[in-house]
Amino acid sequence: MALGAGTNMEISNITETGRELNNSGWLREFHFDSDGCKPIHVSILEGDLQDPDQLYKHSFRSSIILSALLHADPSAFIDASVLELGSSLGLSSLVASHFAHDITITENPTEGKTQSLEHYNQSLCAWKHHKLNVSDPSTYLDQRFDVIILSEGVHPPERIPFFEIGKYSRRLARAVRHHAQGKEKTSVFLVYSFEKMRFVSQ
Repeated sequence: MALGAGTNMEISNITETGRELNNSGWLREFHFDSDGCKPIHVSILEGDLQDPDQLYKHSFRSSIILSALLHADPSAFIDASVLELGSSLGLSSLVASHFAHDITITENPTEGKTQSLEHYNQSLCAWKHHKLNVSDPSTYLDQRFDVIILSEGVHPPERIPFFEIGKYSRRLARAVRHHAQGKEKTSVFLVYSFEKMRFVSQ
């Protein structure tokens, strides 16, 4: 996977396949592989991309890039406590679980359930699930974390104006500060991707 001209980052090779599952969704399978790294295979059941109400049931490029970055250099995640803000389908957390001590996945209380904890491999690390709205500090956790990860797929301007993206980013920053406060060191990994998507009118 290439990140663009002049980019100087280690990133794993990704092989992706997919197939429809009896009209119940789309199964995407990712295989992460890189020299000197543990190969990891992750399967994700996604929703219908033609339905804007199921946007959160999709692994955007941002989560794929973040997963490939942390797979290529997982040093910050080894035996760490990890928080994923806005986990959606949790692709990055699934990759991180091969290295971390414990992972807390979060999702907006207004969105439907994405992945149940039973989906995750409990033998790899400890999992927690929390309803968290970055705009509402009362939903924040008391726990502080070694690593905080976030990947956001930004949709076309006709769906989300750019000034709204700025406002959301400031709320994210507040949530990150809260969950890192008091720690000697917290590593933060944030990836945005601009998604070219068109929806079919009903």
